[in-house]
Amino acid sequence: MTAAHEVSSLSDEFVRVRVDAIASGVQVDPTGDVVRFAFLATKTAEPTGPDWNAGSWETDNSGPDPVYYARVLVGPSGVVLTDGLYYGWVEIQDSPETPVRRIGRLVVT
Repeated sequence: MTAAHEVSSLSDEFVRVRVDAIASGVQVDPTGDVVRFAFLATKTAEPTGPDWNAGSWETDNSGPDPVYYARVLVGPSGVVLTDGLYYGWVEIQDSPETPVRRIGRLVVT
């Protein structure tokens, strides 16, 4: 997701975040990890248990090396958000690390 991504509340769209997973200087495939997303209406809020939504993975194999994207479906068939500005978060559950990162703003119109 870019710094400010816009979607219609009427559409179902994947919000994607590129994930570069590196171990010992080598790219690794993160798609076996659990990924979750949260969208909060307050910039200073941090996600808690009920804020998280299950995500999935997408792999782009069109180049010489695979590119991995964490994604979540936003819209009537996915994470339902009313019109407004949201601050996105992603969590990747790996072992021993579980990074939690802000991913930018999502504008729902």
